[in-house]
Amino acid sequence: MKINTGMNRIGIRPSEAASFLIEAAALPALALEGVFTHFATADQINDWDAQNQLELFEHAIELIRGAGID
Repeated sequence: MKINTGMNRIGIRPSEAASFLIEAAALPALALEGVFTHFATADQINDWDAQNQLELFEHAIELIRGAGID
């Protein structure tokens, strides 16, 4: 599942990731393989946008794990 941390092209908002996965887990034909995001400016040293995206992604992972999804 893609977590949208700033590109706003595709993905689930970080704040909605856990609730989305709880609903998706109820669908027997789906299996979560992992989560990812796209860091638009990760190749730029000390970039605020990349740091902000990382914080959003990490927060989404915390919410997902807090919902009992590993």
